[in-house]
Amino acid sequence: MYRLLCLFLATLAFTVPSVASDEEDEGPGLILDTFITTYEVTETGLLGQYAYVDLGLPVIWATANIGADSLTADGMVFAWGEYIQNNEYDWKTYKHSKDSTTFITKYCLNADGGQVDSLTTLEPTDDAATILWGKEWQTPTASDFHQLKVSCIWQWVDDLNGTGASGMLGTSRLNGCTIFLPATEYEEEDEKMVKEGWYWTATLGTGEKGTAAQFFFKNKGEGLGCVQTPRCYGRHIRAVMKPYENNF
Repeated sequence: MYRLLCLFLATLAFTVPSVASDEEDEGPGLILDTFITTYEVTETGLLGQYAYVDLGLPVIWATANIGADSLTADGMVFAWGEYIQNNEYDWKTYKHSKDSTTFITKYCLNADGGQVDSLTTLEPTDDAATILWGKEWQTPTASDFHQLKVSCIWQWVDDLNGTGASGMLGTSRLNGCTIFLPATEYEEEDEKMVKEGWYWTATLGTGEKGTAAQFFFKNKGEGLGCVQTPRCYGRHIRAVMKPYENNF
């Protein structure tokens, strides 16, 4: 009942922005070119000190990254399955590998890659969202991110309401609520500045050894979706919680 009331109030308070686009809506996950100058980002409620948005999906999403002081900030960066930030992100510093190599000591499916344990999803003891925010929260799975992608209409935003933050704004097809995923700016080898989004999932990679699935988008929203990335890399985390486990 509480969840339905929050959804009703959020829908009353939120007006879906009008969109000017050259493209027709051809299906879920479409990235639109827009001329909107002011964007609404929905906050459905608070769990403790952490704001969340209910997009009508099986999980409820936090409105900000772990370690961020606002919904536009990058927040903290973690290797996959770690909850402490490192000065460097490579196999030398990775918790779940042996002797600075890609020999994996946990979450391994192939004997050629390490110690086989058949674990494919982060356990709570290795989940930064659970450890830092509490047992209600967890890192989303690749399936959670896929549902988020296909259930929203996505727009690249160059500057969110004058904050200078760039990233992807998703508007739920189910209830009109919105979520913003900030991009990180960095310099490539050719000294070109680019902006991309990197978010860990809780799901182990299924291809090359030593990888996990991350949700990714390039500058202007290209390539939106999950890709496999070395687990020792530093990435952001956007936490989720399950409403039926938290009486929403």
